[in-house]
Amino acid sequence: MTRDFDSVAKIWDADEARKRMSLAIAEAAVESLGLTGEEMALDYGTGTGAMALLLHSRVRQVVAADSSRGMLEVLNRKIAAAGAENISTLLLDIDRDEPTHLDFRPDVMTSAMTLHHVKDTARFARTAFDLLAPGGRVALADLDTEAGDFHADNTGVEHFGFDRDALEKTFVAAGFVDIHWSTAYRAERQTPTGRKIFTIFLLNARRPQ
Repeated sequence: MTRDFDSVAKIWDADEARKRMSLAIAEAAVESLGLTGEEMALDYGTGTGAMALLLHSRVRQVVAADSSRGMLEVLNRKIAAAGAENISTLLLDIDRDEPTHLDFRPDVMTSAMTLHHVKDTARFARTAFDLLAPGGRVALADLDTEAGDFHADNTGVEHFGFDRDALEKTFVAAGFVDIHWSTAYRAERQTPTGRKIFTIFLLNARRPQ
């Protein structure tokens, strides 16, 4: 069953722990890219825009894409309030749609805490590869393998985190090179079996020229 992100979009940012996590992941991802300010960026699974809003002052253009219209409506209000004229939003579900309506080839693609909601990770990796400009880079953050208790409600969760070695093979098979791993964040949460630390990886990779 698909999770209804539209219904929670207006209250998404009320969770202070989630906001801290989103900002920390965004900071790690943006820092890892070594941006020059000339890049065209795609942030997929943008949600309410922590990554896109951090990126916009460091690149030429950001397309913030998400499958939730409600999340994009919240982000559009933030964009207007910030006067961030180089961010545009796009309704896109890579799990279902062919992203043929992008009018540019991104130099960088970011995505945070989205892949575990994507059923076909191999297709996602191939799509990211095809979207990127030659030499383009991806910075992808998500959960390391967990027992299924990171979320209180697993509706719409397709994967209980990822094994780094297996995911690397998926991205290599899609054509990516220069794979690099780091840990972007450690989230402490209460679970039915007590408090746990969940690690969130950052995967950096490049499409060859």
